[in-house]
Amino acid sequence: MKIWKFLPTNRCPSVTGEGLKRLGESLQKLPSLAHVNLNFAYCENILDSEFAIPSEMTLLNSLDLNIEGVKEVTDSSLRALSKGLQRQRFLQKIHLSFGPCQSLTDFGLNSLGDAFKELLCLQDLNINFIRCERITGKGLASFGEALKNLIYLKTLHLNFQGCQNVDDEGLASLGQGFERLNSLERLNLNFFECFEITSRGLSSLSEGLKKLNCLQDIKLEFSMDSKIDDEGLMNVSGALKGLISLRNLFLNFNHCTNITDIGLKSVGKCLQKLGCLEKFHLGIVGCVEVTNSGLLCLGEGLRKFSNISEFNVSCFWCKKTTMAGKLELRKALENQLPLAKTEIK
Repeated sequence: MKIWKFLPTNRCPSVTGEGLKRLGESLQKLPSLAHVNLNFAYCENILDSEFAIPSEMTLLNSLDLNIEGVKEVTDSSLRALSKGLQRQRFLQKIHLSFGPCQSLTDFGLNSLGDAFKELLCLQDLNINFIRCERITGKGLASFGEALKNLIYLKTLHLNFQGCQNVDDEGLASLGQGFERLNSLERLNLNFFECFEITSRGLSSLSEGLKKLNCLQDIKLEFSMDSKIDDEGLMNVSGALKGLISLRNLFLNFNHCTNITDIGLKSVGKCLQKLGCLEKFHLGIVGCVEVTNSGLLCLGEGLRKFSNISEFNVSCFWCKKTTMAGKLELRKALENQLPLAKTEIK
């Protein structure tokens, strides 16, 4: 048997920690499993259980574990999981989803980070810690350290949405971890409502982004952060314009109220350099200092392009923009990119 899937209905009250323990005992009898997919999302009767990988299993190729909404998961659960991960020398794909959770701390993340350092064949890493509010920049830094060993990684997705104690130091460590990711093609970072992140942290992250020469798809989410201003957006744009293989670019800085036309101008200059770009999205909803002039800077960056098939800007509640300004940008885009799907709203 090569694949094991266990996908109970979300919020299933009949699944408890005892059932999880018995599942682990069953897996002990299947040492040759290569793919494991376990979904316990919102099974709220699972208490603090050890999500351990049986010691007999050493041939895993992919692991997908979803315990999002299981509120009683603690650091001991992550330590048990990490211990099993360290034995998986052939693991290429890990998708782990936790939170919202008030019990997980940096100690649990440190355990995972130590385990990831040993997974030298890893190509796809997707980690979700949405609204685990006790996690800080020190926990994020453990992932930055682990990334230095994962030189074959092609896909990286980190979701720390609502982790309000993640800060600039954690972001800087993450950026340092990018330095050896020469094979990375897809990057998705979600720091929505991480209020301690400032433009200084974005500047540090940008230094790491410059190293990702093979990157084709990137999505950066830093919405709802008033501490991010033009300096941060300018540094991100400056890093991205050197990634000439980029095909899809998604930037969300919604409700970052200190971003102005100066920041948007840097994005426009970035677009001028990305000759392979096919899809572009910019979210600046609620950026109240942005004006029509800033919007038009985005269009100016596309005059030399014919590859873009989608161009979207979300700018609701930008009080200094007008419908006339949005229409002017749309008209310019229609002239420059007649085959592209454009949406300015």
